Amino acid sequence: MWQSTHYKFELYKSDVVVEGIDISLLASGTMVHEAKMASEMLKAEGVNAEVISINMVKPLDKETILKSVKKTNNVIVCENHNVYGGVYSAIAEMLCQEYPVKCGVIGVNDAFGQVGKYDELLKAYNMTKEDIVKKAKEQLYSDPAAYFLVHCGGRKLAIGDRIDEVHKHILKETKKVPKFRHKKRDAIASLISALS
Repeated sequence: MWQSTHYKFELYKSDVVVEGIDISLLASGTMVHEAKMASEMLKAEGVNAEVISINMVKPLDKETILKSVKKTNNVIVCENHNVYGGVYSAIAEMLCQEYPVKCGVIGVNDAFGQVGKYDELLKAYNMTKEDIVKKAKEQLYSDPAAYFLVHCGGRKLAIGDRIDEVHKHILKETKKVPKFRHKKRDAIASLISALS
């Protein structure tokens, strides 16, 4: 996974594997590879996912995680573990205290373990790169403001944009996405709130 010969592993630091601005994929163990593959699939669809390899749960590298989350305002934790009592739990607890934000999870959803080939187990527990992409899209596109921040006329909206320009973009984009057609007022309020 690491292509640089200059890489140096630091025990208590998380690694930024792929830089992005739309959603943070915080992954541990073998799920780092799945998250990296998912980020490539998302990039092909115009979503720039940041992938962070979480090397330690305790102590948690709050600095690297918070820097990413404050940039993207959207998180999915990917772990090859039960979603209770692992990396997701630690990150969710920290985010609740430090920077409350939407935080999804890909992992074993409180089920008994099975024996099988790795790829089969990923499918059985909905932990494939395709599952990560699906979760990222659900999470990004469930909020009209997040959708427009990612896909507004091929560019990011900025705080300096005039409200009438923002309104025009929202009206144009909502026509493309049926589930947002009836949410224009909420989308505008949510987007203006996100930009302020």
